[in-house]
Amino acid sequence: MIILRLDRIMVERKISLQELAEQVGITQANLSKIKNNKVNAIRFSTLNKICEVLRCQPGDLLEYEPETQTDPVLAEENVRTLARLHQKIEKLEPNSSSPLKKELV
Repeated sequence: MIILRLDRIMVERKISLQELAEQVGITQANLSKIKNNKVNAIRFSTLNKICEVLRCQPGDLLEYEPETQTDPVLAEENVRTLARLHQKIEKLEPNSSSPLKKELV
């Protein structure tokens, strides 16, 4: 997963969200999404302008983090899904000790 570290660079450069948004030419709302990693993509022209204003390299803003780390939201969804599957198996085979049931329990 690619993580944007814009917040860290902004603190180092002592620049506000409003000031950076004005200099880059995008809304504060869109810059806030970038800053808080709430985007799936970023235009090269936007990245270029951010780097120009902050006097940094794209690598200063982008960081790769392996996806092996557990996302708390996904983990919670997986637990709920497994619980629903367990309930369905229990309804189908209430007193069974099937291998699938053993794995889920």
